[in-house]
Amino acid sequence: MPDLIYIPESVNAALPEARRRITHPFHKLDTKYLLSRANFRTFDFDLYGAQRADGAWENRVEGADWYATLLMRSFIHDNEIDRVMRERAGQIEQALTAIPAGITLDPVTLNDQELCAKLATLFNAVRGPTRSGISLAKVTKLLCLKRPMLIPMLDRNVCLGLGSPIVTSVAPAFGPAVIDIIRAFQAILVWSGIVDGEPHDNQDKVNALAAEITLKIDGEMENRGCGWAGCRPVVTPVRVLESLIWFDWGGWKNWPTMWQEGPAGIEPAP
Repeated sequence: MPDLIYIPESVNAALPEARRRITHPFHKLDTKYLLSRANFRTFDFDLYGAQRADGAWENRVEGADWYATLLMRSFIHDNEIDRVMRERAGQIEQALTAIPAGITLDPVTLNDQELCAKLATLFNAVRGPTRSGISLAKVTKLLCLKRPMLIPMLDRNVCLGLGSPIVTSVAPAFGPAVIDIIRAFQAILVWSGIVDGEPHDNQDKVNALAAEITLKIDGEMENRGCGWAGCRPVVTPVRVLESLIWFDWGGWKNWPTMWQEGPAGIEPAP
């Protein structure tokens, strides 16, 4: 199977064929998780979620969760956190409780209309009813902590790779619009077909990448020594795919001496 993730035409028809291939996927994950802690601190963000996952935290919203999103450069402000925690924390927690914590983004997940309605309610609860509410990127940077196998971070770079507009509407239209973007993401995750004359399955590749980067992270945790209570970041297939789309649609610019954009996509710098 080719060492890449393929973006089908059904998701982003505007992409030239060369840009449909996310190449060197493990090296890009390695850059983002283990070579870039001074930039985006991906490692520490995922570790934060893993350390707190206890069956109850996943359905609870804390001020600290919002501040953790700053590791992902959410640029959220104190007044935004104060307002959402004061006005909508209970509503958000009620919506979280309605969605099983272990649910995954598999081929049929978003065919469940009842689940989609609950997800829309959750997204709307975090976003709020006014344009001064929480942005799409901030909404998903919080909620990917709570449902890491289901909800990707949807910032500008990821939306660009998906060919999706950045949603700026407010509740109640916001929630269904976010689900439409996640459908495009899901279509990439579960795609299988022929690439360069060979059978290819994105889901199998992403699962293998998740296992490979997790194994390398385990080694990093051992190098850190004691004090980590056997806990490591949870790198889900959703997190892997989101990171790779993010990388190819702008994230690579954080390492311009290591990566460059050429006619065939993002490649290691010579």
